[in-house]
Amino acid sequence: MSCRRAPQELPLPARREYMTGEASLRGLRLAVALYPGGMRIGEHAHEKPSLTAIAGGGLVEVQHRGARPARCEPGAVVLRPAGEPHANDISSAGVVNVELEIDPAFLEESGLRIDRAAVLARPAVTALASRLRRELGASDRAKALLVEGLALEMLALSLANDGRRPASPPAWLSRAHERVRAEFREKLTVAALAADAGLHPVYFARAFREAYGVAPGELLRKLRVEWAADELVRRPARSVARIASDAGYCDHSHFARAFAAMTGRSPLAHRAAFARRPVAPGGAAPSERAKARAKADPGR
Repeated sequence: MSCRRAPQELPLPARREYMTGEASLRGLRLAVALYPGGMRIGEHAHEKPSLTAIAGGGLVEVQHRGARPARCEPGAVVLRPAGEPHANDISSAGVVNVELEIDPAFLEESGLRIDRAAVLARPAVTALASRLRRELGASDRAKALLVEGLALEMLALSLANDGRRPASPPAWLSRAHERVRAEFREKLTVAALAADAGLHPVYFARAFREAYGVAPGELLRKLRVEWAADELVRRPARSVARIASDAGYCDHSHFARAFAAMTGRSPLAHRAAFARRPVAPGGAAPSERAKARAKADPGR
């Protein structure tokens, strides 16, 4: 009689030398790994339940409980319970994995389970994973809220997506939305907003996007850009770097990119455009100000 040897337990990602970013959150650890083409990762397991979203390239997931090998490309999510043996064959194009390692107590607290290995088609989760990968490189104070919210949404959509959407936001969600709008320059977290609402963070993050079309961190960043746009016009003697810092950005270059992405022009171009025309007492000319605000804040 032969005994099967237990698979080697590896951290997530299995080969840490290919990790390009990571973050530790309450109950979760997030990692991004970029594996080269043609690589094989032999049979192994992870200590905790995990979720892998394929954000680019592809791999073949080989599980050892009678399941057929599964080809995983962008749009696929791989779920594995703790200790699940598996191996991976990386495609010739390589693969970009966005991975969540989840504390069992966090899953139990949220009423969610990963009790069997599965490969699911979840394009919406892949879109969130791609955004999460980009946000890890951000340097403004909205980063923590954005990363936390996107990770929780990934988990909720992977494990509890029933497709239902409330007709109108409940009172607790409206209060949370107003708090973000009122305290957008403060340090907010999804966990704190969820605690005020009496909800688990996973469900809060999902409900917020379903109701308002944006994650809490996305709304926070849009409000900060809107505020900065007004300050650039109202305070022409104040440097762009100072306004960027006051708005919550750690470096000018990241602020400039975020500002241009939301308004269509650089901070200096925005200031110059309003300097050439009469300005209303509140700052920018009313029609232009309303236009900039609507473009910067669709979550209103």
